[in-house]
Amino acid sequence: MHQCIHRCGLLVEELCRQGASMFCIAPGSRSSPLAMAASLHPRARLNVCLDERSLGFWALGYGRAARSPAVVIT
Repeated sequence: MHQCIHRCGLLVEELCRQGASMFCIAPGSRSSPLAMAASLHPRARLNVCLDERSLGFWALGYGRAARSPAVVIT
């Protein structure tokens, strides 16, 4: 599991480097390593929501308002 979180951490780092620092997370077992990596990254900001559809619309609104992409993890 640690190796998987490390690889996901590299992805999160690259996304933050490219300007996508808002991570919208809908918790689930398949996305746990990526969600964990995002939560451990110092530049990542998180928004957690249980409903995936609401989360997608929130991310869209955030991206339009902030003029910065949001990463959706489901």
